[in-house]
Order: sequence, then C-alpha cells, then structure tokens
Amino acid sequence: MRLRLNDPVIYPDAVEVLKDILLSEWVSALGPAVEEFERQVASYTGVRYAFATASGTSALHLALLSVGIGRGDVVLVPDITFIATVNAVSYVGALPVFVDADDDLNMSVAWVKRFISKACGRRGKRLTFEGRPVKAVLVTHVMGNPADVNALKSVCAENNLVLIEDSAEALGSKLNGVSLGTFGDVGILSFNGNKIITTGAGGMLLTNRRKVYSRARHLGTQAKDDPLYYLHGEVGYNYRMSALQAGLGLSQLGYLPEHLKKKRTIHRWYSSALRGEGSLKLVRPKRGQANYWLNVLRLEFPRARQVRDYLLKGLNARGIQSRPLWMANHLQAPYLGAPYFGRGKSLDLVERCICLPSDVRLLDDDVDRVVYEIKRMLDEGGRYGKGGLL
Repeated sequence: MRLRLNDPVIYPDAVEVLKDILLSEWVSALGPAVEEFERQVASYTGVRYAFATASGTSALHLALLSVGIGRGDVVLVPDITFIATVNAVSYVGALPVFVDADDDLNMSVAWVKRFISKACGRRGKRLTFEGRPVKAVLVTHVMGNPADVNALKSVCAENNLVLIEDSAEALGSKLNGVSLGTFGDVGILSFNGNKIITTGAGGMLLTNRRKVYSRARHLGTQAKDDPLYYLHGEVGYNYRMSALQAGLGLSQLGYLPEHLKKKRTIHRWYSSALRGEGSLKLVRPKRGQANYWLNVLRLEFPRARQVRDYLLKGLNARGIQSRPLWMANHLQAPYLGAPYFGRGKSLDLVERCICLPSDVRLLDDDVDRVVYEIKRMLDEGGRYGKGGLL
C-alpha cells in the first residue's frame, strides 16, 4: 500500500528518549516515564487524574469496574464502534443494549431517550430494563467526531446513570474548548499503532473523580493491598503501561499539535476535491472540533453496498488503503439477539461508508489521486453489467 489509512510516525528523538529509559533500567510499569506521561496527558486534556494502561480496551475494562458496573447491569452502547467497546461491557458481566447511530456515526441521543421512555421501568431512583438495573451510557466519539456528550450528560444526570466516554480515536478533539474524554464520569484514550499518536499499544483512563481514579489504579495494578507481603483482597489485573511505551508516548505527544494541524488540512483537501460531487459526501462532525483521525466517505447511491465493495476492492488493488466501517455490533456473532433500539440507521451507514487514507504524510496530490481513482471507478462501473453498477 502506498497511501495508508493512518500509520505511526516515529521521530528521531524517540530513540534518545527510549535509550535513556533503557539505561535507567526502569523499563517495566514502574519508574518516572509512566508517571510523566500520565502527568502530560492529564495536563493536555485538562483532567485531574490519568492512569496509563496497556491498551485502550484495558482502560475501558477498568473504567466500567471503577464506576461499579457489574454482572446483571445494563449499559447502553453505540451500534457503530469497534467491538472492543462492547466487549469491555461483557467482561464485567453486564448486558449491552445497542443504540442506533446518527448521521455523524455517533450514538443517537434521540434513541437513548426513546429507550428510557418506552422500554424502561423504575425501581426507586433506578431505571430498569427487563428487571435489570440500567447503570450507564458508554458513548464512542467515532472517528474522532464529537458525540453529543452534553445532551447525554443531561440524560444521565436526570436518570441516575453513569456516563463513560470511549475517546480512543478522539485525542485532540474538543467540544466547546473542552477535551473529549473529560465530560463524563470517566473516559479513555487509545495509543494503538493506528491512532493519532502511539505508544505501540497502550491506553489511558481519564477522570476528575478521585475515587474512580483510585479504584482504577488499584485494580489495574493487581489489586495489591500490601506491596511488601503481596496481599491481595480481590482479583486485580496487570493493566499498567510499561515505561518503554510511556517513553515513546512522551516523544509522540510533542508532535500532537503538528499531527492535528495536518489532519485538518487533509480534511480540507478532501472537501475541496469532492466539492460538487452530490453522490460522494464526507461524514462531517455536527459539533465541536474534530481531530479528523480518519476521513469517511458516504456513498449516496441506491445500491450503496455493492458500490462500496466495488470501490474497496479497486482502491486497495491500486495501492490506496481503504476499509469499511465496522459491522453494526448488534449483528456481530457474539451479540446476536442482544437488545437493539433504532430503525437500521447504523447498518445503512455501514453499507454506505468507506474510510479513506488519512495518514499525516499525505500530500495534496495524494488526496487528489484518491478522489480521481474513485471517480474513475464509478465512471467505469456505471457502464458495465445489466443496468450498470449505479
């Protein structure tokens, strides 16, 4: 692949940072590098507490545990998100209830409200669904586009629900000047290799609640009650980020403003190249300032799924990496039969959308080539087969 979706960029200063950590011999989950990375991410996002983890998924698992979500509870989750978001709910034994998407790929607040008003009962101050307590809303900021977290925060406050933000893709995205991942009771980031900055693998739990942070830190470091005699009062997890990962993260964090600037430039290039194309539309955030982690093209054709698959095959064959959205999660094998509230918007979006190359090393000419190849394939596809592709 010559034009990539989003590959890591490792800068020369990372070598020196990692060399210093290696020479210090503080290479595991202990040492100053991890704590400094936590401090800098907390400062950047404006949150009081940050806990560095081995992955975004482990941060999500800790987030759920730290706010008291457990077996038999109900958690509202987005139908469009990477399955790791939903799997974390399953890890704690809770029931995911899938909520349909909005036009910007994010969880529909209207369908959250409809679920509460039409499907829920009440037991005291607690919402119930089929006899189970409804405990939380877990929202993903899909592709870095800000979900309507202020509206969700109000819904949660009115109904005694916890708000958890999956901001794995949204580092650098803001709403009203506030970093995503900091609106709810707890949020998470991911630093996987395909994210806007990377630690190779890794994540971060964010919260302004001291009790949540203390609980997450305790569970994420094997729930050790006595470090000298290795006493453990409950099951814990080996979820702490290593110093080597944190060192790479410290190097990467310095380039985040540059990455954000380039991502927004790439989005403008796509917008310009697609201007006047009525059947080819970029998915745009409805609110706030997105980081444009990945640019998503929505196909406005009657046979959208066939067109999507045709373009995916052709683009990848031409060295232009592209992929569909994730499958709607209520149709994934582990969750068949799970509750779903919506009218199929999420599946429609999955069938219409293509993720386009958005790597920070792209040039203006690269974006023009991507759009040119799409138009050329559509022109060719419209002329073959019975009635043509389109």
